[in-house]
Amino acid sequence: MKLMQDSLLFGFLVFSILAARNFNIFYAIIAGIFLNFMVNVAHNFFHQRDNWRMLIFDLTLNSSREWRISHALSHHNYPNTIIDYEVSALEPHFELLPKSNKSFLHRYAVIVTGSILYSVAIYSAFVYRVILYKMGKTKFYKEDILPFLHLFLIIGLCGSLIQGLQFSFLGLHDISSEEPKRDKKLFEGNICCISRIWLVIHTVGYYFFTLIGLTAGHHHPNIYHEGDKHLEEKDWGLHQILATRERGELFMNNVFLASISFGNHTLHHLFPTVDHSKLPYLQEVLLETCKEFDIKFEVYTPWETFKGLYLQLATIKPNLSLPSIMKKM
Repeated sequence: MKLMQDSLLFGFLVFSILAARNFNIFYAIIAGIFLNFMVNVAHNFFHQRDNWRMLIFDLTLNSSREWRISHALSHHNYPNTIIDYEVSALEPHFELLPKSNKSFLHRYAVIVTGSILYSVAIYSAFVYRVILYKMGKTKFYKEDILPFLHLFLIIGLCGSLIQGLQFSFLGLHDISSEEPKRDKKLFEGNICCISRIWLVIHTVGYYFFTLIGLTAGHHHPNIYHEGDKHLEEKDWGLHQILATRERGELFMNNVFLASISFGNHTLHHLFPTVDHSKLPYLQEVLLETCKEFDIKFEVYTPWETFKGLYLQLATIKPNLSLPSIMKKM
């Protein structure tokens, strides 16, 4: 996992620099995809002792410190309930729980509006964090500078930073000839272009992070959500299985695909601190245990989990029948 994360970081930096040097949107999109993969893998390191690889999550303008707390204490203990922060924090834009008062916008138009929110939500969340910092309700941490360090890095490696320092410290902007003025305009234009490239990288990265996260195996009409019929037995392990599904066998058996897409999700919820690379070794034990207790271990296709998200958003009535995984096989 460490080698995987380090390799993704290297690819991210390479394509970021290529995108900035050539003002190339295609390279920026690839860098954004690398950013998404890194952030998803960083989730694995959230659940382990403090390490620098979990801080890669902060490259998204988000806070690994805040996510680590809410993810472990809220989402992992109470998935798909009203006190699951990764459900309630999305409201009112994403109404994942069955509610009779959902509007048409929340049920169907979200197919379009959701794609926009996937991309821009991180910027509003960052602004909100800045406001909380100015109000004294949160603190500034050194990892908060990482996304801007990335911006300055690609500006510096593309030569624009050095050129800017020349204008600032050597006084080239005071020279009356036209050439320095032309160079200054070129420098300012380069800064704007590289900043736009940086925005594309982060927009693409967070778009795929949100999309993959929401379709990772929690949201489908057949998966338990607050309000649906639950078992009388309040068993923590059973609840984890009720609230999760797998997204295809390929995402269970391939460590790389599982790591970049939150695969082996049921096992991860049952054993959250076990490294993702070791989860496949537990798969057979889980299947045998489910069979022993008459639990149907369901595996959906990636298309079913994608479609299931929007079917769940359109759901207004709770499921009052016995959960499908508890029906006799």
